[in-house]
Amino acid sequence: MCLQACSNEGNQEGGALHAALIQCAAANRCYDDNCTRALCGPQSDACLADNGGLPPIATTAGPHPPPPPPPPHNDPGLPAPPHEQVVEKHDDTPPPPDDKTPAPTAAAITGDWSYGAKTAIGAPDPKTGARRPGSGSGGSLRLTSDGRFERATNVEAKQGACKTEEFHYAIGAWKLEGATLALAVKQANASFRDSCHKAKDFDREEPAKDEHRAIRMTDPKELEVTDDAGELQSYRKR
Repeated sequence: MCLQACSNEGNQEGGALHAALIQCAAANRCYDDNCTRALCGPQSDACLADNGGLPPIATTAGPHPPPPPPPPHNDPGLPAPPHEQVVEKHDDTPPPPDDKTPAPTAAAITGDWSYGAKTAIGAPDPKTGARRPGSGSGGSLRLTSDGRFERATNVEAKQGACKTEEFHYAIGAWKLEGATLALAVKQANASFRDSCHKAKDFDREEPAKDEHRAIRMTDPKELEVTDDAGELQSYRKR
């Protein structure tokens, strides 16, 4: 702005000569008189041609005002001036980890799986053939290659001298729907035992129903299945 004001102080011819000098100095990135005279000699001489022997332009200490922007860079053979160079930004932030686990295959989940106590499931009842609870808390899941399943869970809890056991058993058909285990429960039964309150004990048959449980397999020997509470229960292959 200061340099442009100087151009406006002279007459029309002097203003034009001074503007040409400013443009040349800006194009060559000159910020002092020596650079301007060395690289813009013709423009400098034209401005001082009729000055009657005026002294060189005085320079003052301190920061100089920035020159006007240089003209557009049109020569493809030269590097672009700094103000026209495009700075390529690199995002060093690593991409988020891919936590999408591929859906398991039917062959991978076929087999015997269990968690918790190995004795949670007891021997079959000699009269009915139904599986009975064992001891401790745990569960088992058998998925056969012909599309049948057998599932049993036992939850044992102790409160002081009292112990309770809740046992569930089911059989039926299974199939895999992507990352969902579809179970068609054909027969099921449940039992409850309370060592201190026998009146609470029961044995009952459960109704047939269809279940859809989300599953995830992060290891060939580990299968996570959504339980009745909506939590993933981890089974290990036996």
